[in-house]
Amino acid sequence: MLTLLNRWRSQPGGPSNASAFIRVLESPKSSVSDKVLVLKAFNDWDVLVNTWFEVADALPAVEKLLDVTAFPEQSSAALLVSKVYFCLEQYERALEFALRGDFNVVPAPRVGLGNDAEYVNKIIETAIDTYKIMSQQGIAAPQQLRELVDKIVARNLDNREICHPR
Repeated sequence: MLTLLNRWRSQPGGPSNASAFIRVLESPKSSVSDKVLVLKAFNDWDVLVNTWFEVADALPAVEKLLDVTAFPEQSSAALLVSKVYFCLEQYERALEFALRGDFNVVPAPRVGLGNDAEYVNKIIETAIDTYKIMSQQGIAAPQQLRELVDKIVARNLDNREICHPR
């Protein structure tokens, strides 16, 4: 499987026609190790930028992997779902799955990283906006969201990028 994925990824013009690999994710007969390899391949922005619309059709199959407690790469599955929702411009859903996938990036806006930078910045922006709205409405934010916002604020305070009133 790894050889096929590497050959597919190195095609001139980038990978396209992901249907064979989508079938691996959808098939109950595919091995866990093959599914993990395919998830990791699709999580690469160089692959996803050309195939996200095909992966979007397979979201139910990828989301099912999140419900399989024995599946070893639930974070990779959640991250892929999050990235596809980002591509679909459904940012709240992207945040939801990023948090399920232990969104563990350095919580700081990134520059110069192409789609990764856009994705990280949008997730951070959506997290802060969601947290703010929930706070204004008196709704308790989920723990993962609070932890992410706390990381963002702490990082910015440590770097003196924001000031807090005394």
